Amino acid sequence: MSERIVDRIALPDSTTSIVLYDYMDEEFRDGRNIVKIDECGNVLWRATPPGGCSDCFMTVCMEGDEIIAHTWNCFRVRIDRDSGAVTILEFTK
Repeated sequence: MSERIVDRIALPDSTTSIVLYDYMDEEFRDGRNIVKIDECGNVLWRATPPGGCSDCFMTVCMEGDEIIAHTWNCFRVRIDRDSGAVTILEFTK
């Protein structure tokens, strides 16, 4: 893994992966540090955290078939596998 990659999850039944990048990396200062990539490394989408550029993703995991992430601003969210759309599940603070 690259130094700037924090976590990578291969999606089941797919040739794509979800990648969590270090939010401090200059390329991801806009908070969109969860990316879906294909087997060639092409970006398919970048998820936008609920707080926009004033927030970022801290963790990502799979819960069953769902992509779940937590943000710096204490939101637990679901990320749509096809579009990268973010749905707030709860405020955790």
